Amino acid sequence: FQAQAAIAALHADAPTAEETDWVQIVEWYDELAGLTDSPVVRLNRAVAVGEADGPRAGLAELAALSDTL
Repeated sequence: FQAQAAIAALHADAPTAEETDWVQIVEWYDELAGLTDSPVVRLNRAVAVGEADGPRAGLAELAALSDTL
């Protein structure tokens, strides 16, 4: 639950979506993905990657997940 709380805190602490620390959120999703094999975690991570690294990176992550979702 600590990883989920950290992700929620990063969202809550950011004054705007643009100021959200997406890189750190991706890191927490990496941690969470190591603890669970949830497709929802992997999907959420792909969204965070898209925010951190741009739409192409996020879409590439989604494409890699297409068979598992």
